[in-house]
Amino acid sequence: MTPMSGKRQQGFILESLLVALLIIGALAYAQSRTLIMESNQALAEATGTYMMSVRGGVLKALTTYEAALGLVDTSKAPAGLYPTPPAWAVFTGDEQTVQVRDLKQAGMLSNDFPERMPLGRSVYIKLLRTPGLCPGIGCEVRAFVVSCWPITEPLPRTAAFDSTTCPAAPANLKFSEVLIHSVMTAAQGFGGENTRDATKVRGTLMTVSETLMGIPAGSGGHVVVAASLNATSFNQFVRQGDTRPIFLNNTLQVAGSISTDTGLLLNTKVENGQPCDREGMYATSLLGNLAQCQGGQWFELTSYVVTSMQSLANGAAVTQPICPGANMTAFSYASLEKTDVTMTGADVNVRGNVSGTFGGSGAVSQNGTVTVSGNYSGTVVSSSDSSIRVSQSVDVSSGSVVMTPANPNARAMVVSGCRTNG
Repeated sequence: MTPMSGKRQQGFILESLLVALLIIGALAYAQSRTLIMESNQALAEATGTYMMSVRGGVLKALTTYEAALGLVDTSKAPAGLYPTPPAWAVFTGDEQTVQVRDLKQAGMLSNDFPERMPLGRSVYIKLLRTPGLCPGIGCEVRAFVVSCWPITEPLPRTAAFDSTTCPAAPANLKFSEVLIHSVMTAAQGFGGENTRDATKVRGTLMTVSETLMGIPAGSGGHVVVAASLNATSFNQFVRQGDTRPIFLNNTLQVAGSISTDTGLLLNTKVENGQPCDREGMYATSLLGNLAQCQGGQWFELTSYVVTSMQSLANGAAVTQPICPGANMTAFSYASLEKTDVTMTGADVNVRGNVSGTFGGSGAVSQNGTVTVSGNYSGTVVSSSDSSIRVSQSVDVSSGSVVMTPANPNARAMVVSGCRTNG
């Protein structure tokens, strides 16, 4: 081997070593970059999981304090039926901002739940009430978990941190669409973001403005998670203090008593005497009266409703009842409660057989009338057809008691009420 060939071989070895070092460096860089990306990806997924955990606490709060959030008046409810709501749940406007710390203090999240999330600094909760419809059928309280800052790669963390505020994000902060996608995936379809249009937060369950969410104007890259009860099957269930009209398509059985503050309506039109199959069941008849199933047929209970009973003298005014609707008519019936009759003249008719001895003088007129004057000694015996007639009657006429004859000590019992027409 010549000296020249040795030098060439040494140069080749040096060049190969440099290439190897470059390759190793590139691989190391790629490997480190991959590790960083995988780490960021894990943080993004953890961020989505964190926001879903906050969502769970919000749903629990919406369920627990639904009456207060919906402005339902529970002042007449039995003590202890509704839990005492925290101050943030008793707001009267259309919106309210709640912090993670508020949920923790109310027991909606555990005490050791972190107030700082992996990416995006922290979150806050926006509660939005339907304007002008609470309380009422159309009342709805929507809730959203909002990332305070845009979702970016991890930023240096400072020791000082206040989760109850959301200060302005650092200038020129650029969000990462890749990481936002991972957060959205972990949000399980409940998430929304404003990466392509900073003015709108769009997702599977929402299209809301940045202003409504409290996001600074023009700040893109925020993630919002829907936490409203209407995003679940909650509205399918009847709950305490429900203000909606409830319709059931089958029978309802209650173990305890039923109480109502307005009345009980039976939407039936059964015919009196019509067959029935549930003994003791109540219904309303064709005439609108209460009926009961007795002995296998409907029996109308209230054809006549007595509203008053009065003991009145002759000439006293009778108070007429007020009967509802054209289906009922007022009535007043009178009967003698106490009689007082003085018989005179033709009211007295005593007949019988007379036997004994007459002493004295008398005469017979040309008409056959016998007149005897003197003393009578003997007995008077009535025959089987002998009678004394007492005549007195009572009626209600022109709104007053009318007795015949009108003796002052007589009394009448007047029964008044309403009867069903038909």
